[in-house]
Amino acid sequence: MQIQQYIDDFLKIVEEEINDNTLVKDLKKIENQLNRIISQERKLVDLHLEDSIDEEVYAKKYKKLTKQKEELLDEKKTLELTIKDEDSIKERLKQFKKVLENREIIEEFNRTVFESIVDKVVVGRIDKGGTVHPYDLTFYFKTGIKDSQNSNDFKDKKKCQGQ
Repeated sequence: MQIQQYIDDFLKIVEEEINDNTLVKDLKKIENQLNRIISQERKLVDLHLEDSIDEEVYAKKYKKLTKQKEELLDEKKTLELTIKDEDSIKERLKQFKKVLENREIIEEFNRTVFESIVDKVVVGRIDKGGTVHPYDLTFYFKTGIKDSQNSNDFKDKKKCQGQ
């Protein structure tokens, strides 16, 4: 398989990941639930001020609403942090996509990008004849593609000639 196919498959995954708004939708749901609880809390306070409900019922319902609100606020905070982290990753993936599209040389390793496209790497292999090739690398990409690199292609030519 050609390197262009790897790039195309990776860019497709990046596009799908960048356009996923699941967390934002979840955050909006939590904000709507919070607004409902705040509204219920206000109505409850109004009923209490008008002496429409007794103190015991008010305290019990207010405590329940407060607990629900605190749980939702914690959830909201966690989601906001996750979205912030995800936005950072998305930005790095966009930069990586640009590098791939422009065929720029990558100057430093980016673990996040690597882990987003590579499922696993197998070091070494044994061929059908039983010969061990300890320096061979096989990359298994998340797209389902597998790419093996032969160690002989990477040996120092000067060292090989001296032997």
